[in-house]
Amino acid sequence: MLASGQFVENAYYLATGTGFFIPAESTIWTFRVVRMNEGSGEWWAYAVDAANHYALLPSGQEGYLVLPKSVVPRGFVPFDTETWIGATWRPITRVDL
Repeated sequence: MLASGQFVENAYYLATGTGFFIPAESTIWTFRVVRMNEGSGEWWAYAVDAANHYALLPSGQEGYLVLPKSVVPRGFVPFDTETWIGATWRPITRVDL
């Protein structure tokens, strides 16, 4: 049931949100937004799925971080990307549905 709910929420944001995207490593079925940005845009700041943590980088750094859950470092704080030791930077790519 959770995956179904994620699909509906993600489909809504993809259809209506400015700047919302799902990372290439995830899917519309499993991507779960934990924290949306605090501004007026409709995009995520921190999200997870079964395999990874995702953090959108600040404006001007066009990309996001991916940190596998299997290698979370000691002292990891989800909302502090300075603790994301071993994370990989990825460029933002948008896929049309």
